[in-house]
Amino acid sequence: MEALIDPPRVKPHLHNHEGEASSDTDSEGTESDFSHPTTLDITCVQGGVSWADQSEDSGWKEVTTKKDFCSRHRPNFVCLAEPLCAFDYISPTFWRSMGLHFIGSNVRSTPSMWIFGSTAFQNATIVLSHSQHVTISATFYGKVHQISFIYASVNYITRRSLWSSLIEIVGSDIPWLVIRDFNSVLEAHETTGNISAISCDDFRAALTVCDLVDIETKGVFHTWIGRGKRGMVLYCLDRAVCSHSFLKSWSQIACVTLPSSHSDHHPLLVSCSASVSLGPWPFRFQGMWVSHPSFLNLVRSVWSSSFTRSGTGIVVQQLNFLKKALRKWNWEVFGNITLNVTKANEKVMLIQGRIGSEGFSDDLFHLKTAALADMDSALKQQQKILKEKSRVGWLAEGDRNSNFFHSLLNRTRGNKTLSSIQIGEHISNNPVDIGEHVSSFLSTSIFES
Repeated sequence: MEALIDPPRVKPHLHNHEGEASSDTDSEGTESDFSHPTTLDITCVQGGVSWADQSEDSGWKEVTTKKDFCSRHRPNFVCLAEPLCAFDYISPTFWRSMGLHFIGSNVRSTPSMWIFGSTAFQNATIVLSHSQHVTISATFYGKVHQISFIYASVNYITRRSLWSSLIEIVGSDIPWLVIRDFNSVLEAHETTGNISAISCDDFRAALTVCDLVDIETKGVFHTWIGRGKRGMVLYCLDRAVCSHSFLKSWSQIACVTLPSSHSDHHPLLVSCSASVSLGPWPFRFQGMWVSHPSFLNLVRSVWSSSFTRSGTGIVVQQLNFLKKALRKWNWEVFGNITLNVTKANEKVMLIQGRIGSEGFSDDLFHLKTAALADMDSALKQQQKILKEKSRVGWLAEGDRNSNFFHSLLNRTRGNKTLSSIQIGEHISNNPVDIGEHVSSFLSTSIFES
């Protein structure tokens, strides 16, 4: 259900200007250029909270300082919170110069959050506009995504209407990103001031019911600074959380804090990419190999072979030969683990179908027993390799947690990739440029040392 913004808050002529901007030939792109975008960049900035001066002029000056963020990072969407001035106080030319068009705002007598989209990205629509959040829908590489921008109340009782509104959105498997100021922390270590146990419990409960996971934020840990009774206090109020389907949709997800100018909040930048070139996969030892009876014989056979090198060089040669032998042996013995699980499951279902149609017999019973043993072995191998990849060593043996390991693996994979790098005054997210720059830097460093 689409909830449009309240018309009195934005004059109609502003919408006309934005329409002209979106069809401008001088725009950074056209709608056809972004019909199937494979990247998602979102910037959330605070319009400006000044303890000394909160006039419209101060709000306007603070808003203009955010132009640098957009010109450097070129986001698909921008969330501007606490602008401290009326929307029509700013000329539409200013937004066009940033390559942005207005999408909507939260439902309040004086909106505290403005949502913008790139003028080259026109497929975003408002799903729900609430006093504490705005949820939009947009299509990336043919798949619909939901993005919720949060501006939570400082009162935990009032925030409960936010949690209830977000819970109402849950129910589909649409990739969902929730970002911005939650005005609450999850744990005690996320603040240097006082903490409300009720507020934390409500926040955690909402994330659990919505099935949202926290995206690791790189950069400044405490994103908000304020004044308490005993002096300055720090809180981690700004963050990004997402659904498991969102993690699966993007091969790379990064959330970083940007430098704060005059605001008490640090801006957030979320950058996602659907296709990342990681280069050749490095060799990794798999723990499931040790449980196979032929593993030690293979290692002894390779290690006892004759080699051309001597001294310490023979160890390097032995390890290289062993890696090649293990890769070949792994494919021949274990093959594709995921495919093995699928085939084993299909085999069990086929035998069970025969029992249902032909009736029970000793032959089918033995076939079913063997098929279940094969499926159990394949599931154990899959669980072990997922556990190793997810870097989780604290779980004891017990029930299978494949979905849990998959989620952690997706989060690790999204965080470990270098998504962008600053080369001089230019920020590049091209994998080829990043690789060449890193290679050049390391080569120079090694040569100089």
